Amino acid sequence: MIIQILTACFNLILVIEGLYLLTHRHRPLFNLQLKSTLPMPGLYTFWGVTLLVTAVVIEILALTCSITITLSAIAVACLIELAMTLTVVKTILP
Repeated sequence: MIIQILTACFNLILVIEGLYLLTHRHRPLFNLQLKSTLPMPGLYTFWGVTLLVTAVVIEILALTCSITITLSAIAVACLIELAMTLTVVKTILP
């Protein structure tokens, strides 16, 4: 029971991040005014859609009530989050 609640919280974070990236495609990341912070609409669209799809897949797998499958999906989602962070940060650092 608790794993489904924690998974729902994790999915909420993924959805918020994905929607943020999709709705702020044409703005600098987090409104930072750095020289190299240019809007990257294609990159933000890709990661926004990826995070939303990941959240939907994890929620479907969480409803199967298999703890092993749910934890595996969450681990994969964490790796996707890491890849997204490294990609986006690499674009704003000189």
